[in-house]
Amino acid sequence: MACLVRSGVWGLSLVLALAAVSPSPALAQADAAKLRVATRIVAPFVMREGDHFAGFSIDLWNAIADEAGLQFNYAEFKTLPDMINAVKDGHADLASAAISITAERAQAYDFSQPIFSAGVQIMTRAQSGEGSSIVPGFVAFFTSRPFFQLMGALLILIIVPAPLIWLLERRHDQSAIASSTRTGEFFNSMFWSATTVIGQTAGHPRSVPGRIVALIWIVTGVTFISYFTASVTSALTVARLQSDINGIGDLAGKKIATIAGSSSADFLVKNSLTPTPYPDVGKAIDALVGESADAVVYDAPVLLYFAAHDGNGKVRLAGDVLHPEDYGILFPLGSPHRKPVDQALLRLRESGAYQRIYQHWFKPATGEGG
Repeated sequence: MACLVRSGVWGLSLVLALAAVSPSPALAQADAAKLRVATRIVAPFVMREGDHFAGFSIDLWNAIADEAGLQFNYAEFKTLPDMINAVKDGHADLASAAISITAERAQAYDFSQPIFSAGVQIMTRAQSGEGSSIVPGFVAFFTSRPFFQLMGALLILIIVPAPLIWLLERRHDQSAIASSTRTGEFFNSMFWSATTVIGQTAGHPRSVPGRIVALIWIVTGVTFISYFTASVTSALTVARLQSDINGIGDLAGKKIATIAGSSSADFLVKNSLTPTPYPDVGKAIDALVGESADAVVYDAPVLLYFAAHDGNGKVRLAGDVLHPEDYGILFPLGSPHRKPVDQALLRLRESGAYQRIYQHWFKPATGEGG
């Protein structure tokens, strides 16, 4: 009898222990019922603040989910293709970030009603703005290696003929280098050599050999000054040409950064341009600021946000918005969640909640999204 009692106690303890470590069926079912929402960092639509997400797309989806009574968990992905493929492969029920609605994507996915009106825009470095490229061009040239090489060549052209002229002219009292001291003769020789190279000869040699040397150095000096002038002009012209990016027609021959798998990349290819793809907009902008790229072509609101915040004074937006397009929430084809989400989104627009979210993240002057 005592054994039976002890067995019953041990059995009850085991059941209670298993119940403590194992989720209840109701809890597991509730967690499984939560939607898996794929997203990625792309300011100002999705950003990370501490241990949670923030941004326009985050606030809007939270409002939609609350309006529709949906439970969800976020799943972060590093790149745009990874996020979209997560929906395709069934690892996420939907994706919400800055996702362009395109005809090609609409063949493989469903989209919600548009949540934001966007488009493609060009961003370049700030110092290449109109009217501001001359000074940076001068600074860049006069601190470059070719400039110091030219200065080294000029120094050689000044030093080399000085001792020759001194040897040939030092016995002539009325020569250009005449002086009462050897030191004076040395400095006069250097001064004559320097002025001859730049085409402003300070006196003419008296000896025939001295005049031959002078003639040779005058021709050499004219050639050098012509080359120096051409180098400066060429450097400034190149800087000016690189800065004049004000539309898609100015991108030919430029190094263009964009995001791999984005509609911006497709837009550039369709316009016979060859962009360099980067995994995210941060790396593309780093390439622009670091002068590895001449321009970034990507979604206008993303570039606008960067230009107004971290990129203020470093970059500028060039030209008008190209290829207008809308953002939407992406679903797999035939998703049962699309209709409830659309209905919730329309109610948020009608109530003014959408506009409040929009104005929180974007200046009203940029135009109303959606």
